[in-house]
Amino acid sequence: MITFVLDTDGLIKLTKSGVMEELAKYRKCLITQDVFNEAVKQGKERLYEDAYAIEDLIDRKLLSVEKINFEEINNLGKGEASSLAIYKKKRCNAIITDDRKFLSVLEEQRIPFIMPVDVILGLLKRRKITTKMAFEALEKMKLFIREELYTKAKNEIGD
Repeated sequence: MITFVLDTDGLIKLTKSGVMEELAKYRKCLITQDVFNEAVKQGKERLYEDAYAIEDLIDRKLLSVEKINFEEINNLGKGEASSLAIYKKKRCNAIITDDRKFLSVLEEQRIPFIMPVDVILGLLKRRKITTKMAFEALEKMKLFIREELYTKAKNEIGD
């Protein structure tokens, strides 16, 4: 089965966009305990709606949480470092992130990654979401992504 690891950034963006559940129904999705702590525990303390939505996905067994021991990596947070460690340990297919520093590390180590915008496009291409859903997801993500990524994805959806 194809398995994706999500860091905090990717998880929150896909949850805010409304497509995280569709992805989790289609592919196995995994987060580390450290990502859970950042996205859910700290998110609930700050009353972020997406924290409750993520917790619901976990409760419904659409999203798995695993603990892992990992080495800290310069310039990366615990969520990214633990995501990299679990990717390697579990031999997952890709990491979903949009964190620039993390993307640099992944490129350097030749580890496959998917950006949240590309998840939307992939779900649309595979007919897991409609064009309308893709546009809505992209609009919800607009404030959290670079303008060039937004424009490129909007053009691809419109084709």
